[in-house]
Amino acid sequence: MSEITRIIIDSQSNRLFRGVKLEQNYDQRGGLCQVGEGHVLITTHPIDSDYLTYWRNLGFTLPTMYTVGPFNPEYTLSELIMENSEIKKLLKQSIDGDVARLEFFCIEETEKKLANYLDIPPYCQFDLALSLSSKIAFKQVCRDIGLNTAPWEPCYCQEELTGAVHGFLSRGGSVLVKTDDGTGGIACGGMHKISSMKELIDVQSDIVFPVIVERLIEYKQAEVSVHWEIDEQGQAHLIGIFGQLSKAFGYSGAFYPSGLSDPLLAVIQDELHNKLIPFLQNQNGLGYFCCDILIDSAGMVLWTDFNPRKGAILYVHDMTRRIREIHPNNKRRYFWHEHCYFGDEKISFLSITKKLDSLLVPSKQAFVVVTNPGVIPFGYADITGISSISITDAQSIMEIAKTKLGMG
Repeated sequence: MSEITRIIIDSQSNRLFRGVKLEQNYDQRGGLCQVGEGHVLITTHPIDSDYLTYWRNLGFTLPTMYTVGPFNPEYTLSELIMENSEIKKLLKQSIDGDVARLEFFCIEETEKKLANYLDIPPYCQFDLALSLSSKIAFKQVCRDIGLNTAPWEPCYCQEELTGAVHGFLSRGGSVLVKTDDGTGGIACGGMHKISSMKELIDVQSDIVFPVIVERLIEYKQAEVSVHWEIDEQGQAHLIGIFGQLSKAFGYSGAFYPSGLSDPLLAVIQDELHNKLIPFLQNQNGLGYFCCDILIDSAGMVLWTDFNPRKGAILYVHDMTRRIREIHPNNKRRYFWHEHCYFGDEKISFLSITKKLDSLLVPSKQAFVVVTNPGVIPFGYADITGISSISITDAQSIMEIAKTKLGMG
């Protein structure tokens, strides 16, 4: 049997992303990081040709690429594909009878409809993914299988929310109010930090029920993200445990190794392999999964936000893994990745390359890689410092890159 053809469709179909051109352009974030020749990538807009030249010069091959734009605020990528009468035919031609699978980022009802429309197997189990996208559902799973999580309460109406927030605040500290099906932290509107009842009143008109009220862990040792895969045979594979960076309680970057002590790594792996993965396997789980974990000041492992899908760190991991395969004489096992923002300044990929110059050239010590070309015109760039020496070295070259880009 030939190698499976992976069809990457990074649809940003969570309701908080719908209609936002910047968010929809995140459909260019992961495909090139994960696959090359022999696979397929579908995006809304064409990828910058200068960026593709850069990617080839790094040693990567390119997948077959299709676009289904232009952007339409009424549609996500999956819906644009179903609106395009030619794409189904082109996909069938690309697959040419080979075994293929669909891989998504967000997994919503739109992706379920798309899989049925294309008649290509999805690398996920829709019923499980859709149910566990609910924060309330995952918190209940944690309770049932014995995983520790931050103290929380589900709220389905304003009265329950007011009571829950008051109860937590009366015991000191602050809380997070998280939309049950939201994502992306405070910046995307799916979460609010509340430190007083007045703050709750100020934002309550923006809150969409149901929500969970979760005690904010003010003092923590670390924040990490664990990623794993369950394949078509039901076998689980740990991808990695990564240090995670956050801003406004949303993902802003990652690093590897995580820096956790061996005992804490052992606890996470034990709970993953003996509690969470068996639960998912019993539910016929399939595909990629990840979960954010907080280590509080007492060293308690708290399982927080679960994603029954790919996480953004997976793309960085796959890119660095493939870099090692392209340059096998250099281990390059350390990386420091940041989602960078330039403010309102309009930038281009070429302007970034001119500023970073020699930092972009793979070396035996450290260099940087630019990914996620779709968001560059909006003032963002995903940049990864990669080193064969140490995590400190990877972070240091990242800081040099930020300084050259005017962000230091």
